[in-house]
Amino acid sequence: MTTFKHRKVQKKRKYGLYALLVGLIAAAILALSVFLLFHIQKIEVTGIEMLTQQEVSDWVKSDTMSGNSLYVLWKSKFRPDKLLPMMKSAEISMKNPWTIKVKIEEHKLLGGILYENEYAYFDEEGTVLKKQTESIPGIPLVEGLGVKKVVLNHKVKAENRKVFSYVIQVGKVVEKWELSPEKIVFNGTEATLHFGTIAVNIGDENFDDRVAQITPILEKLQGKSGTVHLENFTMQSTLISFRPTVEAEDGTVTEGEDQILDETGATDSGEQTGADSYNEDWEAEPQYDESVTYGDGTEIYDDETGSYEDGSGTYDDGSENYDGTGNYDDGSGMGY
Repeated sequence: MTTFKHRKVQKKRKYGLYALLVGLIAAAILALSVFLLFHIQKIEVTGIEMLTQQEVSDWVKSDTMSGNSLYVLWKSKFRPDKLLPMMKSAEISMKNPWTIKVKIEEHKLLGGILYENEYAYFDEEGTVLKKQTESIPGIPLVEGLGVKKVVLNHKVKAENRKVFSYVIQVGKVVEKWELSPEKIVFNGTEATLHFGTIAVNIGDENFDDRVAQITPILEKLQGKSGTVHLENFTMQSTLISFRPTVEAEDGTVTEGEDQILDETGATDSGEQTGADSYNEDWEAEPQYDESVTYGDGTEIYDDETGSYEDGSGTYDDGSENYDGTGNYDDGSGMGY
């Protein structure tokens, strides 16, 4: 009897060990399947302009276990990595077990400075977000700041913080009006924007009103070189002048005489319109009234002299007896 019970216990142990072994094998197969199936083979990145695909991929795979899509998804929810300097936000999702999607929102770069042979670009807070050896097209370089120190992910240290506050103001207005000057030069707090051969002095105040005038002015001045003076422009005093540069035969460049671009016009809302921002030919042309016809049905033009010309060299005195030939008929058959 004792022997039978002993054999029964051994049999149960044998089945238990067998079940444990099967369970371990199943778990190993499951783990291997998860490892192979959820191994990241592709990372799809959207929303980047300044960052590169490689920079984002390296950020996602920041540790040894980040090759697994389940782990990356879990980590992004509960233990997210520190964002890269250019990142404002990052959202990670799974497209399928082997593909991760990363949606990035970048900080906007407001301007750049050349410091110790490197280009450092900063955002609207003045924080340096990117440093590299080549300039970035479309982002203006700022000169005249007097930079003391530039450190990535820290605010620019300028000799005059007041001047730097003006840099931020001008940068925001330029971005608002979708302009792309090559550089912005500061002389104290006075700013000059450079667009190829045209410089635009916008002074140190009323930046929004002044920058709003630039687009139609640049269209008018294509092919020319010189300086547009907007530093005295206000909504009440709308005179704009242009001082061209003149190149002499010996190659020396001097400034010519000021040319008045014209006073701007405003809409009822106070906004400047492109058509009203300057005179089309810079000099006023006589305006004629082409909407009136007289006597003989021909169009006549008012040259503001009090006379009306019908094109035949004769004039209509406004009477109903004008026959269009230069003579007047009183109805009696005899001309005057």
